[in-house]
Amino acid sequence: MPPDPVGAKHLRTAVRDATVLFVAVFTCIVGYAQQRQGALHVELSRSMNHHALFHWKITNPGPESVYVFDFYLWGPAFRVRETTQKLVIQTTPEKESSGCPPNRFPPMLLLHVRPHGSIEGEFSDELLKLPPNKPVSMVVAYGTDPYELQEKAKLLFRSNCEQDPYNAVLQWGKLVESDAISLAPRHQR
Repeated sequence: MPPDPVGAKHLRTAVRDATVLFVAVFTCIVGYAQQRQGALHVELSRSMNHHALFHWKITNPGPESVYVFDFYLWGPAFRVRETTQKLVIQTTPEKESSGCPPNRFPPMLLLHVRPHGSIEGEFSDELLKLPPNKPVSMVVAYGTDPYELQEKAKLLFRSNCEQDPYNAVLQWGKLVESDAISLAPRHQR
């Protein structure tokens, strides 16, 4: 066989490089789409119930069941964090802490959200007053293995106050925050 001309060799190299680049970009796009598909979506809206501060809807667009930590999901809030832009209702801790809280071993209650399903509810907190003209968002924790959460909580309970048992929620699951929406308090409407 005669040797390949220089141009043909460069053409094969260019085609190979383009193919590798295409496969890499395609893999990244598919990976991102799968990651976004599995992300839980939390949506807030005005409540029709005059005792509730807002209505929430949690949607699982993914192909697997997820479990949402719900001990504070209905209210009152675990904690409220106010920034200059918004008020964040925390239904779960957002960072790990040490020590023994007053309720040393919190119930690790979970709500099941089926694949491609959703759950809805009302959030109430008699002590919380929503500031006027400040958007509100909500943070929730979710995971895929409910038994893992229980085991982590038991281990942290036995830590002699070195770790807060609520840290189990953070070690087990992921946090997701809703978009912030404006909700005028009912008594100010």
